Amino acid sequence: MNKKIYKTYRQLITILRNRGVMIKKGSVASRAIDILEKENYYNVVNGYKKLFIDSPATTATPELYKTGVTFDEIYALYLFDRDLRHIYLKYLLNAIQQGVLTPSTKKRLDELELTKNEIEVSILKEQMQKPLLSREQLTYWICRFKATDINNQEQKQRLIDIFINSVYLYDDHAVITFNYKDRTKTVSLQLSR
Repeated sequence: MNKKIYKTYRQLITILRNRGVMIKKGSVASRAIDILEKENYYNVVNGYKKLFIDSPATTATPELYKTGVTFDEIYALYLFDRDLRHIYLKYLLNAIQQGVLTPSTKKRLDELELTKNEIEVSILKEQMQKPLLSREQLTYWICRFKATDINNQEQKQRLIDIFINSVYLYDDHAVITFNYKDRTKTVSLQLSR
C-alpha cells in the first residue's frame, strides 16, 4: 500500500494543473486554495471528479481531466450537490413534521440511524489508526519550538497565538480557550485565594 505524503494546497493545485484542470495563476489560484482550505481537497475534488475525468489513473499514469475543465466547474458541482442535499433534507423533515411518517418509514429511518452510527465508529477507528500527520511531520513541527527564545517577546507571542485562542479572567475563575483541531476547546479553572 502506498503511503500518502502530505501536500500543501499549492502542491495540490499544481497536481490538478498537471492533470489538466485549468486554474489560472494569481487571484484564481488563491481563491481555489481558500476553497480547498475551507471545504477540504478530498471532499471537493475526489468527491466530484468522476464526471470530469477523461483518462482514469493507471499504475503507470495519473488520471487526466477532460480538456477545458476548470476548478470552478468541479467546485460548482460540489456546491450544487450540497444545496440539493439541503433542499432534500428540508423537504424530508417537513414531510416528517406533517405526519407523513409511516411505521415502515420510521423503521427504515431507525435502520439508517444505526448504520450511520456504525459508520461513524468505523471512521473514528480508521482515523485513529491512520493519523493525519506522519510521525516525521509531527516531530518536525514540535522541534521548531526548540529554537524558540522565550525571552524574545515576538517569539513568545507567536507561541501563545498558536496554542491559545483567548483567556478570560474573572474574580473567582479563569477561562482559557485553546486552539484545538478545527475548532477550539475551553477549559475553566477555579482560582484559589
